[in-house]
Amino acid sequence: MLLMRSFVNATLAENVALMIKGKAIGRLRSDMKSAGFDIGQGTLQRIVAGETGVRMESLQKFADYFSVDVDTLLRGRVAEGEDFIQLVRLDVEAAPERSRKTNLVEELGALQFRRDFLRAIGVSPVNAGIVHVTGTSMEPTIRDGAVLLLNRADRTPRRGSVYAFAWEGQMLVRRFQRVGDVWHAVADNADKGEHPDIVIAGKAEGLVQGRAIWVGAKL
Repeated sequence: MLLMRSFVNATLAENVALMIKGKAIGRLRSDMKSAGFDIGQGTLQRIVAGETGVRMESLQKFADYFSVDVDTLLRGRVAEGEDFIQLVRLDVEAAPERSRKTNLVEELGALQFRRDFLRAIGVSPVNAGIVHVTGTSMEPTIRDGAVLLLNRADRTPRRGSVYAFAWEGQMLVRRFQRVGDVWHAVADNADKGEHPDIVIAGKAEGLVQGRAIWVGAKL
């Protein structure tokens, strides 16, 4: 059986990110299906990621739904009113507060970032995400109320980098440090009684949601 190899088409990924404007895959698929353009969720995820091994029939449906031609989608530049892209915003609890539960929540709204800014800091729009931090575990580096920009394609832990990761039903932000063969998620806050290290047994890659690459906070 001959298998088709897939490669990433950066032009396709950027055009798709511009068109879907941060819409979740499930919502996008539902909207397309309601309009008569039914594409499987897995295939839609591959298109959003810019993979080239997708069947032309599926690419044509996607292009038709957005009223563009396939050639422009793959090799051109989709027209845009402004050079901004909306990034999905998520709520994050930065520290494991014992007295309360927190949930990962996708907000209805989104934050806008300039496309050239995202390119300058090395993240594709399709892989960029926003988290809003509450809690003091990462102070003074990251303040309570800060907004973090994540590279969601960068999920392999590196010593000293800051990541958003899922832990016991929460989404946390910590600095990763390697202790022997085990990853520790470490708070920058010096109060270790209030913000103890989290020891991650097993592979951390399955927990990490993205590496923090930019922080914005109120002065």
